Amino acid sequence: MHNGQPNQSDQPDNPASNGHTKHPPGNNFGLKQAYDIRDLAAKQALELADCHPTTVQELAARAQALRNNTAVWETAAERIRIMRGRPLPGSLKPVKAPKSTHRRPAEPL
Repeated sequence: MHNGQPNQSDQPDNPASNGHTKHPPGNNFGLKQAYDIRDLAAKQALELADCHPTTVQELAARAQALRNNTAVWETAAERIRIMRGRPLPGSLKPVKAPKSTHRRPAEPL
């Protein structure tokens, strides 16, 4: 029974208390959503790992659910990478220093 006092479900989530680091101010709702989706997919996959199917149908359904959760996790992780401005691994090539052109000292003609 709700007697006018807030309970835990009425209080908003604090990003610092749920394991996420604080993000700079601005429109970070999409980034927070991507983190939440990624974390939920990982949690559900771990819960499915504890499930022990007894029939072939249950085994197939569990395998499909794990595959789907893996795809969701990968997609969310990719979105997080993009929103944070991180390039793909190996895509940045080191910038070569410009060759210095050595000029010969000026000689009389």
